[in-house]
Amino acid sequence: MLKLETKAKKKENLRYLELLGKRIRDLRKERNMTQKEMALRLGTNYIQIGRIERGQANSTIIMLKKVGDILEVEISELIKI
Repeated sequence: MLKLETKAKKKENLRYLELLGKRIRDLRKERNMTQKEMALRLGTNYIQIGRIERGQANSTIIMLKKVGDILEVEISELIKI
């Protein structure tokens, strides 16, 4: 039973990452910014931005703060999912 709970929790966590990524992608596109432009401003590469936007990367709070600064929104606005 414990394994099923762990799998369910993992699935739930992945869903949150996907929702966060979609929120970041939507905000980035609203600002007519490419992944490459965003990556340059963050000091990373566009591949990492793509991973974040697809929910394949679990970003740190520091990275989310930087993303928020670039998109001109508070962290709370990013995680409003």
